Amino acid sequence: MQINLDNEFIENYKIKNNVKVVSVGINNKNANYVAKDIEYSKDGSSFIVKLGRRNYTFETCLLGEHNITNLLAAIA
Repeated sequence: MQINLDNEFIENYKIKNNVKVVSVGINNKNANYVAKDIEYSKDGSSFIVKLGRRNYTFETCLLGEHNITNLLAAIA
C-alpha cells in the first residue's frame, strides 16, 4: 500500500491491515521516497528521489508538482 504523507489527512491515518506500507512525499521528509531539488524548465522537470541514504535523479517532460507526485508514486 502506498500513502502520500503530504496529505494531512493521510499523514496520521492508522493502517488497520497487516500490509507493507510505502510512503511518498515532497514536503514531508519522513516519507520513504522523497522528491527534492525539483526544477522546472520549458522542457519539463527534473528532481531527485531520496530513498534512504541514496539519491536518484529523474527527468520528465511533464510540468507541475502534481505530476512529480504521480511519478514519485510510480517510482515507489
